Amino acid sequence: MGGKIIAGAVVALGLLSSPAFAVTSLGALDPTAFDSASLTGKLPASGSFSLTYTFTLTTTGLVSPGVIITASDPGLLPSGAEFAFYKGVTLLEELPLGISGSTAKVTLATLTEAAGTGYSVVLTGTSNGDLSVGGTVATSPVPEPSTWAMMLIGFMGLGYAAFRHRAKGKLAAAAI
Repeated sequence: MGGKIIAGAVVALGLLSSPAFAVTSLGALDPTAFDSASLTGKLPASGSFSLTYTFTLTTTGLVSPGVIITASDPGLLPSGAEFAFYKGVTLLEELPLGISGSTAKVTLATLTEAAGTGYSVVLTGTSNGDLSVGGTVATSPVPEPSTWAMMLIGFMGLGYAAFRHRAKGKLAAAAI
């Protein structure tokens, strides 16, 4: 019984270390520096795959991950491929890769995330060809409250200017 458990653990570790189930650490990303990291990898010629990229944030910021796979033959694109974003073990967002012609791609929503927490993006599916994967995890700082206030005042000013312009047009038309 103990031998079966050890053998199962060895097989599981072998699968996780194979290129089809690769885990790549992107390190710490700094949103204040508009930091980004490249997601690169290789799909196996056939069979299921799981590419995982892990990272942390140095400060709270906006995170926007995306991935793209291009093939000379659309039939080689992976089937059932999904791209997911995790905070620890909690799934934040998951979308299937959109296929258009000979390209499969997806960009997840930009989310505000906390510093120091472990994040990961995971690409899974079934490979139909030996293809390369490309993508990025881009970060940027969360705007400060004063920035939001200035933007709101600017929109209010534009709205007021449009209102005044329309009111002047109605007065001129009434005078004719």
